[in-house]
Amino acid sequence: KQEEWYAFDQTPRNKGYEVLVAIDEESYITVGTGHFMSDSMEGEHPLVWRHMQGEGKVFYSSIGHTAETYALPEFRELIKKSMLWAAD
Repeated sequence: KQEEWYAFDQTPRNKGYEVLVAIDEESYITVGTGHFMSDSMEGEHPLVWRHMQGEGKVFYSSIGHTAETYALPEFRELIKKSMLWAAD
């Protein structure tokens, strides 16, 4: 099964969030339509970001929908570092 990436109508950078992982929308083919699909955001496509919410920490990943993704050492490392950041 392939990983599922959501398409957003704007980058979270517009809200001052720190983007940690992004891809160029020109590097993949968007398939389907619906609530999560959009062709209005061009260029960089954020996949993972973080920000502060008051005194709390927020981590968001739009990837991680398949067991195969969690089998990747790089993805597990991302999750591990995110948990350490949030717990600090």
